[in-house]
Amino acid sequence: MIKAYYNKGYIGLVLIGSDPYIPTAFVRASFYTIYPSDLFYADMDDWGQKDSYGV
Repeated sequence: MIKAYYNKGYIGLVLIGSDPYIPTAFVRASFYTIYPSDLFYADMDDWGQKDSYGV
């Protein structure tokens, strides 16, 4: 859905709320703490995951 808006020329989106169907990436700040990160949506042109999660 976000990619479709991006292709129409939108330059930014704000995601508000909580929905289990919106994928979220997490950043590990230390061994015990993780935080949600917006870096998952940072690059709409050529983002690729380098690990084996397959997302």
